[in-house]
Amino acid sequence: MEILQVHELVPDEILKKSGAKKARAAFAHIPVARVGDLADANAIIFGTPTRYGNMCAQMRNFLDQTGGLWAQNASILPDLFVEVVRFCASLGMMGLGYIAFDGTKLKANASLRQSRDRDSLEKEIKRIKEQALMLDTHLMRIWNIPGRGGLDACIPDDFFVVLEKKDEPEKRYHKSNFQYDQMRDVYICPEGQDLKCYQEMKRKGKPPFIIYRGKFCKGCAVREECTKGPARRITRDGRESLVEAMREKLRSEEGREIY
Repeated sequence: MEILQVHELVPDEILKKSGAKKARAAFAHIPVARVGDLADANAIIFGTPTRYGNMCAQMRNFLDQTGGLWAQNASILPDLFVEVVRFCASLGMMGLGYIAFDGTKLKANASLRQSRDRDSLEKEIKRIKEQALMLDTHLMRIWNIPGRGGLDACIPDDFFVVLEKKDEPEKRYHKSNFQYDQMRDVYICPEGQDLKCYQEMKRKGKPPFIIYRGKFCKGCAVREECTKGPARRITRDGRESLVEAMREKLRSEEGREIY
């Protein structure tokens, strides 16, 4: 049997200031482990201090260097995994069901209660689906989601509530007062000037994000009230029309009664 220590990461001056220099010197006679030493061992026992439940940085640094060793010995890992599982099962540390092996890291779980087989997983999936259906039905009754049983939509909008509470002068140059002209693909500001498409940002799996920029902001008399920059910019999401349509509905008499 051979006792080894991992390489110390803390500089000598820091050890000295913290008062740990003498304690560290007590281990000076113990050789420093190399990653190659692991391949020569028949069995390995690791010991490490912890900090808030995690291993110390020195040990983590050492283990992070073992990736190449795992890759070089990948062919023996499946058999090793089987032996470890059998040993743990013989000690009653785990229940045998469906066990996965990814070839790189083994995440321990010694709790029999948490071990799942196919039947228990299918029951859990069924329970989650039933809960989701109940929640979905509850939300449909509250929000009247469209397309579900022919019901109409009236979806809450916290931002809309805050905006509606502001006075007209205070929100004159808010984005909601810039009218979008779909035919010309421009925004029209409260002063009647156009904001044209300035930049289009494409997003994977989502509608593009478009930035519109004012062309005549430089000489505008109310520019400082409208923007802090050289020109006013408006952003438009590909689903903006749905938000605008819902806010118009919330402004209607029917919408105000419901929401």
